[in-house]
Amino acid sequence: MLSIPEIGASGVVPGPKVLEFQYNNPSWSSWSYERLAEEFTVDRLVLVDLYEYRLTESGNRHVWDGRAAARVSVYEAGLDTEEFAFSREVQVSFPDEMGVTRNERPEQFIREGLEVRILNRIAWLFFDHDEPNTITY
Repeated sequence: MLSIPEIGASGVVPGPKVLEFQYNNPSWSSWSYERLAEEFTVDRLVLVDLYEYRLTESGNRHVWDGRAAARVSVYEAGLDTEEFAFSREVQVSFPDEMGVTRNERPEQFIREGLEVRILNRIAWLFFDHDEPNTITY
């Protein structure tokens, strides 16, 4: 576990370690959140369930209509419950203009725009703010 004081977390499990754990424990998705927290020796689990990710509408691969949606939840270990202490839904779209075609913008541009937006929305949830959320997308 890494300590990263700049973000206010006492520790973070590095991504490669999580991937190694998932590979070595194929049944991990059936484990309780408490068991996962014990395995990683953490007090909280942050779960991001990306349940929608698309670049075009179904049946129209020529016009970009990117959408991403995720459920962000936080599990507190040691509370004798499998309920989340916090849970929010976030949704974004990209591009803002309708009718943008593959000839006008490459796929990589759409992917990057959509991914930056969903990550910004998710990250916003974990920082203290004095100002209101003014993200326009």
